[in-house]
Amino acid sequence: MGTVAAGATHACDLGADGSLVCSGSNSSGEATPPAGSYADVGAGGGYSCARSAAGALSCWGFNDSNRASPPTGQYADMRVGSLGGCALSGNGGFGCWGWNNSGQNMPAILPIGIGAYYRQLGRGSFHGCGIVNDGSARCWGNNGSGALNVPGSGWLAIGEGSQFSCGLRSTGSVVCWGGPMTTTPVPTGYFKALATGEDHACAIRDNGELACWGDNSHGQASPPAGRFVHVSASYYQSCAVRDDGTRTCWGTP
Repeated sequence: MGTVAAGATHACDLGADGSLVCSGSNSSGEATPPAGSYADVGAGGGYSCARSAAGALSCWGFNDSNRASPPTGQYADMRVGSLGGCALSGNGGFGCWGWNNSGQNMPAILPIGIGAYYRQLGRGSFHGCGIVNDGSARCWGNNGSGALNVPGSGWLAIGEGSQFSCGLRSTGSVVCWGGPMTTTPVPTGYFKALATGEDHACAIRDNGELACWGDNSHGQASPPAGRFVHVSASYYQSCAVRDDGTRTCWGTP
């Protein structure tokens, strides 16, 4: 069904056929993607990135601190945050780009000689996190808010916000740590997908319904009813794909 990516003031829609269309603010060219066919898309603060079927990365829009300057090479996975992103190659290699004032572009070094490698890699505004192939996780960068203090292991996915992180465990539960999320109630139940914005997060329950929590000053944490297969969160908006393939966004970017 393709996917959607919520940016700060724009959004991008990737069709199942690889076509890419962006809408919303285009003050820095963030809503004008280059021609081509893509396998993945991400959006952040004034810029967007996409990964081709062959694995090449492309970014466009605002390029402060190289947030729109991805590394060259072929990558199997790409995750874009508000100020930069990270990508993984199929052989355990990786590349991160964008703001690096807190070392958020430098993933924690894994033990050598025991076959450890990252199987997911992402970054927020001031920190990054990665899931190791044994289910444990490492976070790095600014820890002034406790966003690097990963509670336990058994992770399927981790998302990074401005001063916090949230993770989806193999049991289906969601846990958040750092910043305001230490005192924000996290929804209970079983979930199958997770997305984090700057100050809020959303997750898809096992029945397809959405739950969002955190900052809701623009309505970004008040999701619509229905069943969904994909969700993306950003600054003041969230977007999702319904189980019938239609797209919807909420909040005020």
